[in-house]
Amino acid sequence: MHPRATLLLLSLLLSACAGKQQKPDPNLIWSEQGSPYAFHRSVVYTLLASGEITQALPHVKRMLLVQPGSVEAHYLLARCYLELKLYQETRAEVEQAIALDRGYAAAHSLKGVLLDRLGEHEKAEAAHRQALVLSPQAAQYHNNLAFGLYLQGRYEAAISSFRTAIALDPQLKRIHNNIGFAFARMQRFDDALRHFRIGGSEAEAHNNLGFAYEQESKTPEAILQYKSALQKDSELLPAQENLNRLVGATSQTNPAAKPLSFTATVVEENLP
Repeated sequence: MHPRATLLLLSLLLSACAGKQQKPDPNLIWSEQGSPYAFHRSVVYTLLASGEITQALPHVKRMLLVQPGSVEAHYLLARCYLELKLYQETRAEVEQAIALDRGYAAAHSLKGVLLDRLGEHEKAEAAHRQALVLSPQAAQYHNNLAFGLYLQGRYEAAISSFRTAIALDPQLKRIHNNIGFAFARMQRFDDALRHFRIGGSEAEAHNNLGFAYEQESKTPEAILQYKSALQKDSELLPAQENLNRLVGATSQTNPAAKPLSFTATVVEENLP
């Protein structure tokens, strides 16, 4: 549905260093925080930050054993299932989280991300907008709404929402990449490149612009951009793979173009 992405950031607002630390004993009950729930919660966020979703799952389930009615735990379980592409389970858990607390904005946003992945864009839009009613200053929720509008082909509306997200937090590089692709769909390639440059290195910006040209069936322009990316960084693998595929060298082994950082984001409201 949305393009395959090579992440510049592991995930928005999450730390990449935790994965190299020794994992806590999953059988440990009490922690320095003083409760089993707090301990497992801390472990879950650490594991999610390092992308270790399957390892996080048992700790989320332990949170639910301790506090069966925890909206946060149901939300975190839904998030794990979403990352594992278990969409039926994701839907069940996110709906449970919302049933427990209709004011939990992160659950509505996650529901929107899920529904966009399933192609249910109108329902997704309603969920994104509900998240924003509850948390209107959350740049990530504006980004997710904008991404859903992009998937509907409503590029002007998407750009407007991306701009709101950027105004709230101009440091979120992923949003600059997202709005860049929306500008490209409007044939505004100069604006696209300007935002791609904010979203990554010069080489990454030209790789993304090359992908944007491909989306518009502008193959010669895409090839030039991939070459430009490699001139600036000869080790940028996505640009090399994209160029090879377009010129026919690896057309069968690399059928999909690779942009950098183009996704909706799943974000917790209350990081430890």
